[in-house]
Amino acid sequence: MSIQALTPAALRGQIAADSIAPRPAADGQSFGDHLERALSSTNDALVEGDQAAKALATGQEIGLHETMIAVEKADIAFRAFSAVKNKALQAYQEVMRMQM
Repeated sequence: MSIQALTPAALRGQIAADSIAPRPAADGQSFGDHLERALSSTNDALVEGDQAAKALATGQEIGLHETMIAVEKADIAFRAFSAVKNKALQAYQEVMRMQM
């Protein structure tokens, strides 16, 4: 068994190679798949909140508390997805500002 010396140049090469290589997620799905699922569930929550509000406005049998819960779920889902979108956009802009 031999132990190789770790030089700063060797470390830089290893770090660069490790940070560039794409890694699959633990569950085998890509970031895009997770993003697509998040967008879909956010849309579902928004549709559900809208339907609950319409049902309340038209006098259907739905309680005010159920409507408010559905609307708040939609609001929270939208805010969370918007925050993730903003962070991803900031990361993209930061990467584009980097000089090679």
